Amino acid sequence: MPHADSATIPAGIDKAAFWAHVHEQLSHLLDGQRNWVTNLANASSLVFNALQAFPPFGTGERMVNWCGHIACDGETKSEVVCPLLLTVDGEERAIGVLDLDCLALAGFDEQDQAGLEKIARLVVDACDW
Repeated sequence: MPHADSATIPAGIDKAAFWAHVHEQLSHLLDGQRNWVTNLANASSLVFNALQAFPPFGTGERMVNWCGHIACDGETKSEVVCPLLLTVDGEERAIGVLDLDCLALAGFDEQDQAGLEKIARLVVDACDW
């Protein structure tokens, strides 16, 4: 599947369906690829472009700011962070985070967090660490 097609968002879907769609598209992109650098790059690109295409995020009022670290932009007013948790010998270890910033107050809600947590789990499980 071409990467650009993966970020195409069906018209008229709600936020829960949006995150389910992004998860499904990402699972196809990660299928057969175990390299963590490749998978993190594809996941970041897909999430960024999907959010730009989803109307509540693409209006400029709730633009997502991908900058790679917390509070990298003085305009950032909200953030959602999901840990990347790897289980080693029965113990969960944080190996990174999926971190999104937003220029609007309360730019993320529980649906966003739930969708992103599933994406974080998918990425961890798809990689050889």
